[in-house]
Amino acid sequence: MKRILILSHTGNVSDFKIGSHHYANVLASKNYEVHYSGVPRTMFHRLFKRQPTGSNKLIKEVKFIPLKALFPITIKYNLFLSYLNTLYDRFFRREVYYDLILCDYPFFLPYLTKIKYGKLIYRPTDDYYTFSGDKVVHYEKLIIQMSDLVISTSSQVKESLWSRYSTEIESSKLKIEVISNGYDDSIFKKTHSVKERKNAVYVGAIDGRFDFLLLQALANKYKFIFFNIYGPYNKDYDSVIKDIVHKHANVIFHGPLEYGSIPKVLNEHKVGLLLLSKNDSNKGRSPMKLWEYLACGLNVFCPSNNVSEQLFGMGIYNYTNDEDALILFKNVYTQPSPDNDSIFNNSWQVKVERLIKITGLDVI
Repeated sequence: MKRILILSHTGNVSDFKIGSHHYANVLASKNYEVHYSGVPRTMFHRLFKRQPTGSNKLIKEVKFIPLKALFPITIKYNLFLSYLNTLYDRFFRREVYYDLILCDYPFFLPYLTKIKYGKLIYRPTDDYYTFSGDKVVHYEKLIIQMSDLVISTSSQVKESLWSRYSTEIESSKLKIEVISNGYDDSIFKKTHSVKERKNAVYVGAIDGRFDFLLLQALANKYKFIFFNIYGPYNKDYDSVIKDIVHKHANVIFHGPLEYGSIPKVLNEHKVGLLLLSKNDSNKGRSPMKLWEYLACGLNVFCPSNNVSEQLFGMGIYNYTNDEDALILFKNVYTQPSPDNDSIFNNSWQVKVERLIKITGLDVI
């Protein structure tokens, strides 16, 4: 049985079920031995008693083996602190050989130099430079040089890697594939008719990448439609959200929604919202909600720069600016619910099969 280690920016307990969770679960269900670790908790987490929120997103067949750290791994590269972190980790973790490591976060770099493995696949899910700035360059440059293959989640992320690390990519003759995020076809299905649907829904992160201004404009123009917003948010957005709710009776922030409950909520709505702001960190995002909305029969309302042109016409309606969005939304809301049997090719089952093939995991 081949052994796989998945290193992710998101741990096993989370408010969101991310791509690495899905890869871990599907690979484990296919009889691979899968180990998983999120970003290590540090002494500061323990000192301030900070605990992750949400629920465990891994099936029991996946072995959660958290890496250890004294100091945050996302700090600007420091050889001494990186050495202390990896030394501390080795006191707690037995040495294991992995046939393949799938890593979605470059800050794991110091640990990768201490783990024995056959192949390393770097799987960037965002343009990390837009989040972390210059400090990520050292980590990402070296992890690219170490990798046997890079699998980005969008063509935009691939292009950003080429623009920033072309010398390293060319010198190592590194191949970069694109496998976008998918959806869980076992639970995301269309169960309600058009007559049973009404209103608009958003499920996801509520942070600086969410377009609060467009939400308010839509709510003001379409007062007969409720905009149900699900997702966690931190205290930084309390005042913004309170102000929106005070001004717009048809906007409701419901808080986090457990993953297994999402399909039922989606099937009660007509329109799935992907209200992504013009924040640079939104460029290259591969939102799973796109497929989850479509699979549950919602028309998807989203900005044009976040969707590949080949997807238009599948129940996806894109706007180029706020003025365009306010006009387009009326059309989106009145359109029939899409039937998208063809989107199965975007399920996690299909995505994982492709990963297995291009990484050689299918070779005995």
